[in-house]
Amino acid sequence: MFRAFWNWLFGKKNPGISLYEVKIFKAAKRRPRAPKGGYYDFGKEVFKCPAGWSPIRPVGASTDTVWASQALFEVQGDRGRDSKPRWSKPVRA
Repeated sequence: MFRAFWNWLFGKKNPGISLYEVKIFKAAKRRPRAPKGGYYDFGKEVFKCPAGWSPIRPVGASTDTVWASQALFEVQGDRGRDSKPRWSKPVRA
């Protein structure tokens, strides 16, 4: 699930912090390592998923386990790009 929101703290002098939370998925027989990379561009509202992962939960006849990881992207204000997310340890989805 994607959730984007921003928090305006003190008017125009302090535009606050913009946050974007995302969960990504991967099908694999064993628990994969935590993903690396990806970014969210707040001005363009564009999410780039790490290689090998998908923002859409896999469905189908695969016998692999579906794993999920999530991260919170943040920037000061309402524009900019966070390209250093800290992904959670993958868990069974």
